[in-house]
Amino acid sequence: RDLMGHLLVWLQHATAVAKELAVGETSPTKEQADHDWEARGDAINDEFVTEWRKVPMAQLRSLMREIPGDYRGYLTVVPETRWLKHADFLRFFLDESTDHYAAHAGDLEAVLESARA
Repeated sequence: RDLMGHLLVWLQHATAVAKELAVGETSPTKEQADHDWEARGDAINDEFVTEWRKVPMAQLRSLMREIPGDYRGYLTVVPETRWLKHADFLRFFLDESTDHYAAHAGDLEAVLESARA
């Protein structure tokens, strides 16, 4: 549950950034989050976990099906120059999605194993 919430919140964040980049050159959402992260660090993750624990499991599962599709959909309309050919934004999108999942591979495997049991 905590892992799902953790991954979802950062993927939602990346989706919000993609929405902004679809229509403009900058992302105020990313700028604010970068500032917040520098100021508060992992305390932000702790707060997210506390909030996501309140979300019913059925809703988490629904969001796990919905949010990745939204993310991919918005990235398809972001001009390549604003993410694929922009080193900072490309690193950001990788950090918030595939690279982030890789960092939690062991946790994800444990969740899948538990679901199989």
